[in-house]
Parts: sequence; C-alpha cells; structure tokens
Amino acid sequence: MKEKFKNLYKKYESLILYALYGIPSTAVSFGGYALLMDVFHFDAAISSLISWVGAVLVSFCLYRRFVFKSPPASVKQKFHELVQFTGVRAGTGLFETGFVWVFVSRMGLQPYLFKVMASAMSILINYLVSKFCIFRKEKAAVTEG
Repeated sequence: MKEKFKNLYKKYESLILYALYGIPSTAVSFGGYALLMDVFHFDAAISSLISWVGAVLVSFCLYRRFVFKSPPASVKQKFHELVQFTGVRAGTGLFETGFVWVFVSRMGLQPYLFKVMASAMSILINYLVSKFCIFRKEKAAVTEG
C-alpha cells in the first residue's frame, strides 16, 4: 500500500506541489488585501491589484523553485519567465472575468457555480502553461546550447 501511494505521488508530484504551494500565494492575496483595506485604508481595487501582484510574485518564486524545479538561469532568463508567468496570470484573470460576465451577468446563471468553474479552468490553464511552456526543463538546454 505504501508503495502504491509513493508511485501515485511520484506520478502527480508537480500537481500536488502546485496545489500545496498555492496556499501561500492565496494567503498573500487575501492577507495583503485585508491588510491594505483594513489597516492602511486603501481603496478596494488598489488593494486587490497590489495583493494580486504580491501573490503572483510569491507564486512565481515558489513554483519556479519547488514545484517545477526550474534549473538555474540568468537574470535575463528569469525575467523572461516572470514576464511570461505574469502574462498568463493576467490572461487567465481576464478569461475568468469574461467567463463570469457571460454566464452570470449576461445569461443569469448561478453565480457561485460559474465562478468556481471559471477559477478551476484558470488554475488548470495556469498549471499546464507553467509546466509545459514557462518552466519546462528542456528549454534550459536549448537556450544555453
């Protein structure tokens, strides 16, 4: 039984780690938002934007190192990864907003169900793009060679 769990973990390691390392990012997002709103009395939209930026930076660092185990790279390569990572996050954020707008605001469907669906699709897209495009291991050998 122990061997079966070990094999399952090995098979789904990056997905499991992605979920676990998403917790600190979520804490930065919500905690930063609350701190900026309640302690510093920032506007809600500004608080949301600043906390989103913080969460993206935290998730980039954690995912790059611990989830996808991206090999060491130059500052230029890391910056390129950060730009790609942030672009994908911004894109899925727009997708999520558009999805909710179409299905909830325009079609009048159940708001929480469609928000959860949109979030789940965004998380999946973020994971797949990070794993196969941004932090893929073969890329390092190609860019260095």
